[in-house]
Amino acid sequence: MTEEILSVEHLNVATETGEPLVQDVSLTLLRGHLHMLIGESGSGKSLTAKALIGALPNDLHSSMEALCYQGKQLKSTTALLGRKIGYIDQDYTHSFNNHTRLDKQLAEIYRYHFQVSRQQAQRRVTQALKRVNLESTIAHAYRFELSGGQLARIQIASVLMLNPEVIIADEPLASLDVLTGKAIMELLTHLTATHDQTLLLITHDLSQAQQHSDVIDVMKAGQHVDHLTTEDVGQQRMTDYTRQLFAARKRLTKEQS
Repeated sequence: MTEEILSVEHLNVATETGEPLVQDVSLTLLRGHLHMLIGESGSGKSLTAKALIGALPNDLHSSMEALCYQGKQLKSTTALLGRKIGYIDQDYTHSFNNHTRLDKQLAEIYRYHFQVSRQQAQRRVTQALKRVNLESTIAHAYRFELSGGQLARIQIASVLMLNPEVIIADEPLASLDVLTGKAIMELLTHLTATHDQTLLLITHDLSQAQQHSDVIDVMKAGQHVDHLTTEDVGQQRMTDYTRQLFAARKRLTKEQS
């Protein structure tokens, strides 16, 4: 039986005035599976991810009936961030400061979680950068000296180097060129296939969802409206809304070809 590694039940997110933004969302992540959370812009995907890791803006509030990691009830996942749960934010510009070389920032992130020497940390940083197709020398730069795509890859490396059991990635390929995005997607797929890591990928790219996912969860207007396996997708066992999403992607693909 496949192990449930992270789950949330009846998650709600609202503004200070009580306006609901995410309503009654329940998700279960399975060990070694690639989960994708899809939906139109504004459907609540990113808010759901941020609520899972306790990173909502101060003017938003969340509540949930249950939050479990490896079968244990939690009040928050904050203590697990880094070594157990990694988070790749689509807003990578705030992941690093402008005052310290990036390689030093990455090494300090590693040493915060593991008691190792600076040299050992630097070796782990070099290995992680290589996994995202970057030479280690590029991290000798400062944040403001690199392109958006390079910073996005460095942020991904900063999560991968800690080898977390679960990775939650919010639109990690959005700022990457096509070839780099393809390589990163193959890397993330490899992690679930051979390293038993679990990935929750938030995306609006339905072609990625169809090609790479083991499980697809669909959101609409803050609500969880569908849960699909690859078999469900292949046999078109889905809600009318999900079918419309996939049909719209096919029409767009034809128009662009």
